[in-house]
Amino acid sequence: EGIMLSGGAFVSLEPDYPDDRILYILKDAKITHLITAKEIYEQRKQLFESCGTPIDIIFTDDLTEETDGAENFEPPVHIAPDSPAYCIYTSGSTGVPKGVEILHRNLANLLCYNDKNTLAKAYTDNSTVFLALAAMTFDVSVIEEMMPLCHGKTVSIATSEEIHNPLLLMRTVRATGVDMMKCTPSYLQSILDVPEAADALAGLNALIVGAEPFPNTLYPKLREAGFNGILFNSYGPTETCVSVSIGVLDGGQITIGGPTLNTKFLIRDSFGNLLPPYAKGELVIAGAQVGKGYVNLPEMTRDKFITLDIGGKKTPAYRSGDIAYFNGRGEIIHCGRNDNQVKIRGLRIELDGIENVMNSFTGIKRSVVLVKGEGDGRFLCGYYASEQPVDEAALTAHMKETLTAYMIPGVFVHLTEMPMTVNGKVNKKALPEPEFTQKERCGKPPKTELQKQLAGMFAKALGTDKIGIDEDFFEIGGTSMLASKVAMQAMVAGLAVAYQDIFAYPTVEALESHILGASGSVKNESRSPETAPETANDIEIEEVRPALLNNTMEHIREISDEPLGDILLTGATGFLGIHMLRELIENSTGKITCLVRKGNSETARKRLESMLVYYFETNYGAEFDSGRLKAVDGDITDRELIMNQDGISFDTVINCAACVKHFASDDILDRVNVKGVENLIALCEKCGKKLIQISTVSVAGENVDHAIPDTTVMKENMFYFGQDLSNAYIRSKFDAEEKILREIAAGRLNAKIIRVGNLMSRDSDGEFQVNSVTSGFMRNLKGYAAIGAYPVSEMARPVEFSPIDLVARSVRLLAGTPDKFTVFHAVNGHWIEMGDVVAAMNAAGIPVDVVDEREFSRRLAEAMKDDTKNMLVSGLISYLSSDADTVRSYVGEEHTFTKNALYRLGFRWQLTDERYLKSSIEALISLGFFDGEE
Repeated sequence: EGIMLSGGAFVSLEPDYPDDRILYILKDAKITHLITAKEIYEQRKQLFESCGTPIDIIFTDDLTEETDGAENFEPPVHIAPDSPAYCIYTSGSTGVPKGVEILHRNLANLLCYNDKNTLAKAYTDNSTVFLALAAMTFDVSVIEEMMPLCHGKTVSIATSEEIHNPLLLMRTVRATGVDMMKCTPSYLQSILDVPEAADALAGLNALIVGAEPFPNTLYPKLREAGFNGILFNSYGPTETCVSVSIGVLDGGQITIGGPTLNTKFLIRDSFGNLLPPYAKGELVIAGAQVGKGYVNLPEMTRDKFITLDIGGKKTPAYRSGDIAYFNGRGEIIHCGRNDNQVKIRGLRIELDGIENVMNSFTGIKRSVVLVKGEGDGRFLCGYYASEQPVDEAALTAHMKETLTAYMIPGVFVHLTEMPMTVNGKVNKKALPEPEFTQKERCGKPPKTELQKQLAGMFAKALGTDKIGIDEDFFEIGGTSMLASKVAMQAMVAGLAVAYQDIFAYPTVEALESHILGASGSVKNESRSPETAPETANDIEIEEVRPALLNNTMEHIREISDEPLGDILLTGATGFLGIHMLRELIENSTGKITCLVRKGNSETARKRLESMLVYYFETNYGAEFDSGRLKAVDGDITDRELIMNQDGISFDTVINCAACVKHFASDDILDRVNVKGVENLIALCEKCGKKLIQISTVSVAGENVDHAIPDTTVMKENMFYFGQDLSNAYIRSKFDAEEKILREIAAGRLNAKIIRVGNLMSRDSDGEFQVNSVTSGFMRNLKGYAAIGAYPVSEMARPVEFSPIDLVARSVRLLAGTPDKFTVFHAVNGHWIEMGDVVAAMNAAGIPVDVVDEREFSRRLAEAMKDDTKNMLVSGLISYLSSDADTVRSYVGEEHTFTKNALYRLGFRWQLTDERYLKSSIEALISLGFFDGEE
């Protein structure tokens, strides 16, 4: 019952079928013959030969006496829409076979020709002969069987030998006139290497790829191979009847298109909340093609097959486990599986991203990255397919251009072809185990006594037996904290090495040359920025001068405050960012969208809510639920994400995102603090919106050997005046300011730079940031507490505390000032002395003796020798210079213009008094900040 054959298909009936079974033979949708099974068995050859044109046959038991004329008879249908159509077992991402039950209504929706049914329309409009490749156990076979039966197309069925021999397959494609086919990207890649591929591909009207992510590098290769037709990128889990969307690939952004007929796509966070365009989340598929569930797996079915209320109607839906987002055209960008993230030594790694970079290397056709090893010995293994083994050193260098060191595979394995499953996917289980677990390091051995001494320091910090003098400290496992261990060992040994020198000279060879002052030593320029901008003259960078002219007291009467409208806030989980968010929620009326990396949290919203609860004891759930507050997963370094924010309502961007490391072994400072700002500049210029950049008064830099007058201070109308910018963090913030000021001066950007000072505990209750050790000032306090001493000569040193909640309020007010004002210094003008801080620490039970310089140096040296204590004082050595002959001093800043602007806006800084210092120190004690752990 229920068998339908069309397009000239042939049915074989055995003679033992009951004689009363009836076949209705239809021609042009009308019954032309009624015949019994016995008769068709005896006469089938003659019958089929006499038909002449394609026929359809309906086989049923239901023959009634009213069936007198074939012309008026409508064949009975006994199959209910919710009856099972087929079951296919799929291993999915878990590797455990699961039987997926698909219903007839699911299949009917897949096959129905309609302008909104993207797959059926693509198939019907572009093919006359379709190539069938898929095994019966692969759901693509459903399309290869059912589409031609439903729409009267011809199928060229590839043999097993042809499927496994691309040369024979291409000959069959040409010989049978195939003009459309569907396969995986991996299988398509193998076809491109066949000589006959060009002619065969040139004869295709269209090609559908699917079942795997489409690699960026495959498109140009396909066009170069001779394919000129339409390239469709199909997507659909087996659980939703083969395919629910198709995107057209044109060499630009890779998309899987929008939902097909009677289907909806939803992007949700782990709480089930719908996310806006460009926000990454789980893709949920709802509608007519969602299957019944998994066979005999009720718990898994309940987890993945859900019911949603869509438009007041209960709608079946499937949680795909795929991470995706909507672009501006309403199409879906597939970002991989939510189970393709791994962690090695606490570092989050996206395997898909590594594979994409490997695939872009010349000669590599396909790559797979897997995690091998156990525990602390886990490492990345990169498998790649190419005709010949590639130069691994060149491949590593290529990957380092876009990936950080810990994302580079430690082992590469060459394959001539990737092992494939019967479904055309890469068979990861069949990939060979690497012959060794990690690369043998073959660095040059130390020769000189100084090299041996330094190599021993490097090795001790890294916890290894030996190290080559040409090996980069950071590439073989070094971190900023371990670098401080090296620096302290060197200082104890009396070597002229400062903390920052480890970053500037990360090999034993380079560090030795630095110590000896060798004329031929090579400095790592990527880690030690130039002191002065190339475009600077002696007093200012001329191109930015027009952007600074109005930031003076002459224009103070024009200060006023206007609403900021809807806000796009970056860095919202940082210390300033979270207080900025609270300030905007409480004292503005517009919508607020926060660009937040979800980190270890399930979603960006969950991470943001947890930070709000930590700092303010409320998660502002009502603001989220009302739609006024949203969290979007992402960061400012994602150029594509940033440039496609047209689906988010915003009038002003407030950029609180920054990397605050003052020393870094890779390009993270440039990537976040400079390239990230470039992305925001491009977004604001594209959309005509305002940018508020949070910078630092530290861009005033240093005065080295009295290069500038000792009385020089940076004002709001100043930028470059000859200050030293050798600190990598300061230089990155300076470079970001320069890019913004140039765009303002050119009339292309409406922006403000707000330079903040020493961000400190909240004025209201003394609450400090959760990661307080990232504050250089606070790490110094921890160091003083660890050795129990402070030098008497520094007691009168002025220090500025800018309470974080007041900084956030001042930023909000200054951001709304007229466009002509471009730079402000949001700094508390009520300075105190370090003696006041030391007194507050002692009053709170943190003993700190005031001692002379000799005693302080002795205690510091003892702490550096002690492996149980040296990390506690690491903050005290961070800014020490290895050049004792150089005179260095920080350049101060002035904020008269900003202070008066804030007075006009109804704001004043609170006094930094004993109340504030007491609450701040007590808050740090409650966090266990001084407990002796780093």
